[in-house]
Amino acid sequence: MGLPNKRGRADMFEHYLRGLKLDPRLLPDRLAAEMAGAAQGLTGADIAYVCQRAAMSCVKEAVRGCSNASDIAIARHHFGAALSLLTTEIIEAKVDPLTSCRCRHMVPTAMS
Repeated sequence: MGLPNKRGRADMFEHYLRGLKLDPRLLPDRLAAEMAGAAQGLTGADIAYVCQRAAMSCVKEAVRGCSNASDIAIARHHFGAALSLLTTEIIEAKVDPLTSCRCRHMVPTAMS
């Protein structure tokens, strides 16, 4: 089985976005489509990681800024940073996604 196509990636992003508190200006279906376009070559595990990493980045940012818990929401820049980080990890590891596992970054989640 090969890598997911754009529609498959969008479906996966939609799945992993469910339950996340997104910035109210973000529409989940539009964000999923945009991220799918930027995530060519990623696996489902990679997509889960991007969403988890965006959420963690948001929480870390909120803790550093001592934000009110009700104000915390994942913004577009959190997803961009997470995707950039994963891309850098993949390039540095020089991993072939079809023959190797790069799941070292996966953390069990209730979203699965």
